[in-house]
Amino acid sequence: MIKLVAIDLDGTLVNDKKELSLENIEAIKKAKEKGVYVILATGRPIEGLRKYYDLMYVPTLNDYACTFNGAVCLDVTNNKTIYTSFIKGEDVHLLASEVDKLGLGMHILTDRGCITPKNNKYIDLERSLNGIPLYEENLYDYPKDKDVIKFMIGDEPKLLDEAIPKLPKYLYEKYNVVKSATFYLEFLNKNCDKWIGIEKIAEHLGIIKDEIMCIGDADNDLGMISNCGFGVAMENAFESVKKYAKFITKSNNESGVAYVINKFINEK
Repeated sequence: MIKLVAIDLDGTLVNDKKELSLENIEAIKKAKEKGVYVILATGRPIEGLRKYYDLMYVPTLNDYACTFNGAVCLDVTNNKTIYTSFIKGEDVHLLASEVDKLGLGMHILTDRGCITPKNNKYIDLERSLNGIPLYEENLYDYPKDKDVIKFMIGDEPKLLDEAIPKLPKYLYEKYNVVKSATFYLEFLNKNCDKWIGIEKIAEHLGIIKDEIMCIGDADNDLGMISNCGFGVAMENAFESVKKYAKFITKSNNESGVAYVINKFINEK
Protein backbone atom coordinates (compact mmCIF):
# COMPACT_ATOMS: atom_id res chain seq x y z
CA MET A 1 0.00 0.00 0.00
CA ILE A 2 1.39 3.39 -1.03
CA LYS A 3 1.50 5.88 1.85
CA LEU A 4 3.86 8.51 0.41
CA VAL A 5 4.31 9.82 -3.14
CA ALA A 6 7.41 11.89 -3.94
CA ILE A 7 7.13 13.88 -7.17
CA ASP A 8 9.73 15.82 -9.09
CA LEU A 9 8.51 19.19 -10.32
CA ASP A 10 10.04 20.36 -13.60
CA GLY A 11 9.55 17.88 -16.43
CA THR A 12 7.29 15.78 -14.19
CA LEU A 13 4.50 17.50 -12.27
CA VAL A 14 4.32 20.68 -14.34
CA ASN A 15 4.11 20.85 -18.12
CA ASP A 16 6.64 22.52 -20.38
CA LYS A 17 4.96 25.88 -19.70
CA LYS A 18 5.55 25.34 -15.95
CA GLU A 19 1.81 24.96 -15.41
CA LEU A 20 0.16 22.53 -12.99
CA SER A 21 -2.79 20.89 -14.73
CA LEU A 22 -6.23 20.56 -13.16
CA GLU A 23 -5.97 16.78 -13.67
CA ASN A 24 -2.79 16.63 -11.58
CA ILE A 25 -4.26 18.86 -8.88
CA GLU A 26 -7.42 16.77 -8.58
CA ALA A 27 -5.56 13.44 -8.50
CA ILE A 28 -3.12 14.65 -5.84
CA LYS A 29 -5.85 16.13 -3.64
CA LYS A 30 -7.86 12.90 -3.90
CA ALA A 31 -4.81 10.85 -2.85
CA LYS A 32 -4.15 13.21 0.06
CA GLU A 33 -7.78 12.94 1.16
CA LYS A 34 -7.19 9.18 1.36
CA GLY A 35 -4.31 9.84 3.78
CA VAL A 36 -1.43 9.57 1.29
CA TYR A 37 1.38 12.10 1.81
CA VAL A 38 2.37 13.83 -1.44
CA ILE A 39 5.69 15.68 -1.35
CA LEU A 40 7.60 17.62 -3.98
CA ALA A 41 11.18 16.39 -4.41
CA THR A 42 12.99 18.96 -6.53
CA GLY A 43 16.11 20.99 -7.05
CA ARG A 44 14.15 24.15 -6.33
CA PRO A 45 14.00 25.97 -2.96
CA ILE A 46 10.78 26.14 -0.97
CA GLU A 47 10.18 29.70 -2.26
CA GLY A 48 9.64 28.23 -5.72
CA LEU A 49 7.17 25.60 -4.46
CA ARG A 50 4.68 27.38 -2.23
CA LYS A 51 2.30 28.30 -5.06
CA TYR A 52 2.06 24.62 -6.04
CA TYR A 53 1.46 23.51 -2.46
CA ASP A 54 -1.32 26.10 -2.23
CA LEU A 55 -3.02 24.56 -5.28
CA MET A 56 -2.72 21.04 -3.85
CA TYR A 57 -3.71 21.97 -0.28
CA VAL A 58 -5.79 19.58 1.79
CA PRO A 59 -6.47 20.73 5.39
CA THR A 60 -6.41 17.27 6.95
CA LEU A 61 -2.78 16.43 6.07
CA ASN A 62 0.51 18.21 6.70
CA ASP A 63 2.71 19.00 3.71
CA TYR A 64 6.39 18.10 3.43
CA ALA A 65 9.06 19.01 0.86
CA CYS A 66 12.42 17.69 -0.28
CA THR A 67 14.12 20.79 -1.71
CA PHE A 68 17.49 21.56 -3.33
CA ASN A 69 17.73 17.91 -4.46
CA GLY A 70 17.61 16.74 -0.86
CA ALA A 71 19.83 19.38 0.74
CA VAL A 72 16.93 20.80 2.77
CA CYS A 73 13.86 18.78 3.84
CA LEU A 74 10.96 20.56 5.47
CA ASP A 75 7.66 20.24 7.26
CA VAL A 76 6.05 22.91 5.07
CA THR A 77 2.87 23.21 7.15
CA ASN A 78 4.75 23.99 10.38
CA ASN A 79 7.76 25.64 8.69
CA LYS A 80 10.19 23.25 10.41
CA THR A 81 13.43 21.84 9.03
CA ILE A 82 13.75 18.05 9.22
CA TYR A 83 17.13 17.52 7.54
CA THR A 84 19.96 19.50 5.92
CA SER A 85 23.11 18.52 4.03
CA PHE A 86 25.36 21.33 2.77
CA ILE A 87 28.77 22.03 1.27
CA LYS A 88 31.09 24.85 2.40
CA GLY A 89 32.61 27.98 0.95
CA GLU A 90 35.92 26.16 0.54
CA ASP A 91 34.10 23.75 -1.81
CA VAL A 92 32.87 26.74 -3.81
CA HIS A 93 36.44 28.00 -4.26
CA LEU A 94 37.57 24.57 -5.44
CA LEU A 95 34.66 24.05 -7.85
CA ALA A 96 34.87 27.59 -9.21
CA SER A 97 38.56 27.09 -10.03
CA GLU A 98 37.72 24.00 -12.11
CA VAL A 99 34.71 25.55 -13.86
CA ASP A 100 36.70 28.69 -14.64
CA LYS A 101 38.98 26.51 -16.80
CA LEU A 102 35.96 25.49 -18.88
CA GLY A 103 34.56 28.99 -19.25
CA LEU A 104 31.01 28.05 -18.20
CA GLY A 105 28.38 29.96 -16.26
CA MET A 106 28.19 29.08 -12.57
CA HIS A 107 26.30 30.06 -9.45
CA ILE A 108 25.68 29.01 -5.88
CA LEU A 109 22.51 28.80 -3.81
CA THR A 110 22.81 30.20 -0.29
CA ASP A 111 20.55 31.26 2.56
CA ARG A 112 20.30 34.72 1.03
CA GLY A 113 19.68 33.71 -2.58
CA CYS A 114 21.59 33.01 -5.77
CA ILE A 115 25.16 34.29 -6.21
CA THR A 116 27.03 34.32 -9.53
CA PRO A 117 30.16 36.02 -10.85
CA LYS A 118 28.35 36.68 -14.16
CA ASN A 119 24.68 36.28 -14.95
CA ASN A 120 23.33 34.43 -18.00
CA LYS A 121 19.85 33.35 -19.09
CA TYR A 122 20.07 29.97 -17.34
CA ILE A 123 21.22 31.45 -14.05
CA ASP A 124 18.55 34.14 -14.32
CA LEU A 125 15.99 31.37 -14.90
CA GLU A 126 16.91 29.95 -11.49
CA ARG A 127 16.18 33.34 -9.97
CA SER A 128 12.91 33.97 -11.81
CA LEU A 129 11.38 30.50 -11.37
CA ASN A 130 12.00 30.50 -7.65
CA GLY A 131 11.44 34.15 -6.83
CA ILE A 132 14.78 34.52 -5.06
CA PRO A 133 17.27 37.42 -5.18
CA LEU A 134 20.35 37.21 -7.39
CA TYR A 135 23.70 38.86 -6.64
CA GLU A 136 26.68 39.27 -8.97
CA GLU A 137 29.69 38.69 -6.72
CA ASN A 138 33.10 37.05 -6.91
CA LEU A 139 32.68 33.48 -5.67
CA TYR A 140 36.26 33.47 -4.37
CA ASP A 141 35.17 36.12 -1.84
CA TYR A 142 32.64 33.76 -0.27
CA PRO A 143 33.77 32.78 3.26
CA LYS A 144 35.40 29.34 3.25
CA ASP A 145 33.73 28.20 6.45
CA LYS A 146 30.19 29.30 5.54
CA ASP A 147 27.46 26.88 4.44
CA VAL A 148 26.41 26.65 0.79
CA ILE A 149 23.35 24.70 -0.30
CA LYS A 150 24.70 23.76 -3.72
CA PHE A 151 27.04 24.80 -6.54
CA MET A 152 25.66 24.78 -10.09
CA ILE A 153 26.87 25.10 -13.65
CA GLY A 154 24.23 26.73 -15.83
CA ASP A 155 24.99 27.11 -19.53
CA GLU A 156 24.07 26.10 -23.08
CA PRO A 157 23.24 22.36 -23.26
CA LYS A 158 25.80 21.74 -26.01
CA LEU A 159 28.57 23.50 -24.07
CA LEU A 160 27.64 21.63 -20.90
CA ASP A 161 27.66 18.24 -22.63
CA GLU A 162 31.08 18.99 -24.10
CA ALA A 163 32.44 20.11 -20.73
CA ILE A 164 31.20 17.26 -18.53
CA PRO A 165 33.82 14.71 -19.74
CA LYS A 166 36.52 17.30 -19.06
CA LEU A 167 35.68 17.64 -15.37
CA PRO A 168 38.28 15.98 -13.12
CA LYS A 169 37.31 12.56 -11.80
CA TYR A 170 37.99 13.57 -8.20
CA LEU A 171 34.99 15.95 -8.28
CA TYR A 172 32.67 12.98 -8.81
CA GLU A 173 34.30 11.23 -5.86
CA LYS A 174 34.09 14.27 -3.59
CA TYR A 175 30.54 15.45 -4.45
CA ASN A 176 27.17 14.16 -5.53
CA VAL A 177 27.09 15.41 -9.13
CA VAL A 178 23.70 15.40 -10.86
CA LYS A 179 22.39 16.72 -14.16
CA SER A 180 19.02 18.19 -13.22
CA ALA A 181 18.26 19.65 -16.67
CA THR A 182 19.94 19.79 -20.07
CA PHE A 183 21.49 23.11 -19.01
CA TYR A 184 22.19 22.49 -15.28
CA LEU A 185 24.87 20.40 -13.56
CA GLU A 186 24.73 20.43 -9.77
CA PHE A 187 27.38 19.70 -7.14
CA LEU A 188 26.02 18.73 -3.74
CA ASN A 189 27.24 17.25 -0.51
CA LYS A 190 28.12 13.59 -1.04
CA ASN A 191 25.37 12.69 1.45
CA CYS A 192 22.82 14.84 -0.36
CA ASP A 193 20.35 13.15 -2.70
CA LYS A 194 16.60 13.26 -3.25
CA TRP A 195 16.28 9.69 -2.03
CA ILE A 196 18.18 10.40 1.20
CA GLY A 197 15.89 13.37 1.82
CA ILE A 198 12.76 11.33 1.09
CA GLU A 199 13.98 8.64 3.49
CA LYS A 200 14.40 11.27 6.22
CA ILE A 201 10.84 12.51 5.70
CA ALA A 202 9.48 8.94 5.55
CA GLU A 203 11.31 8.04 8.77
CA HIS A 204 9.80 11.14 10.39
CA LEU A 205 6.34 9.91 9.33
CA GLY A 206 6.90 6.25 10.18
CA ILE A 207 6.68 5.14 6.55
CA ILE A 208 8.83 2.33 5.13
CA LYS A 209 10.55 2.08 1.73
CA ASP A 210 8.02 -0.33 0.21
CA GLU A 211 5.22 2.17 0.92
CA ILE A 212 6.84 4.92 -1.18
CA MET A 213 6.16 5.82 -4.83
CA CYS A 214 8.61 8.20 -6.56
CA ILE A 215 7.95 9.91 -9.91
CA GLY A 216 10.55 11.73 -12.00
CA ASP A 217 12.21 12.35 -15.33
CA ALA A 218 15.87 13.38 -14.99
CA ASP A 219 19.15 12.00 -13.65
CA ASN A 220 18.67 13.73 -10.30
CA ASP A 221 15.56 11.53 -9.88
CA LEU A 222 17.45 8.30 -10.47
CA GLY A 223 18.25 7.65 -6.80
CA MET A 224 14.67 7.91 -5.64
CA ILE A 225 13.20 5.98 -8.58
CA SER A 226 15.66 3.10 -8.25
CA ASN A 227 15.46 2.81 -4.46
CA CYS A 228 11.80 3.32 -3.56
CA GLY A 229 9.11 0.68 -3.43
CA PHE A 230 7.50 1.77 -6.72
CA GLY A 231 9.59 3.90 -9.07
CA VAL A 232 7.83 5.71 -11.93
CA ALA A 233 9.41 7.47 -14.91
CA MET A 234 7.66 9.94 -17.16
CA GLU A 235 7.28 9.17 -20.86
CA ASN A 236 9.53 12.21 -21.47
CA ALA A 237 12.16 10.97 -18.99
CA PHE A 238 15.82 10.40 -19.80
CA GLU A 239 16.39 6.86 -21.06
CA SER A 240 18.89 6.40 -18.20
CA VAL A 241 15.98 6.91 -15.78
CA LYS A 242 13.36 4.84 -17.60
CA LYS A 243 15.37 1.64 -17.36
CA TYR A 244 15.21 1.74 -13.54
CA ALA A 245 11.47 2.44 -13.31
CA LYS A 246 8.81 -0.16 -12.54
CA PHE A 247 6.25 1.83 -14.52
CA ILE A 248 6.35 4.39 -17.36
CA THR A 249 3.52 6.90 -17.15
CA LYS A 250 2.34 9.51 -19.64
CA SER A 251 4.40 12.64 -20.32
CA ASN A 252 4.41 15.81 -18.23
CA ASN A 253 2.34 17.50 -20.95
CA GLU A 254 -0.31 14.76 -20.63
CA SER A 255 -0.74 14.90 -16.84
CA GLY A 256 1.27 11.71 -16.38
CA VAL A 257 1.38 12.23 -12.62
CA ALA A 258 -2.42 12.14 -12.42
CA TYR A 259 -2.50 9.04 -14.61
CA VAL A 260 -0.22 6.98 -12.37
CA ILE A 261 -1.68 8.23 -9.07
CA ASN A 262 -5.21 7.46 -10.23
CA LYS A 263 -4.21 4.04 -11.55
CA PHE A 264 -2.31 2.80 -8.49
CA ILE A 265 -3.78 4.80 -5.60
CA ASN A 266 -7.12 6.51 -6.23
CA GLU A 267 -8.78 3.67 -8.12
CA LYS A 268 -7.70 0.98 -5.66
